Amino acid sequence: MRFDVLTIFPELFASPLQEGILRRALAAGKIAVDLHNIRDYAVDKHRM
Repeated sequence: MRFDVLTIFPELFASPLQEGILRRALAAGKIAVDLHNIRDYAVDKHRM
């Protein structure tokens, strides 16, 4: 199962993915999680 997370704070999602059942699911290849910073796609002053 694949999850794409769109957020302006991708670093907040990195830590919970390294703990508990989510860590085990990632290690076993049961899930894949890609974190995307939506500001990377901004073309105006909101891009950081």
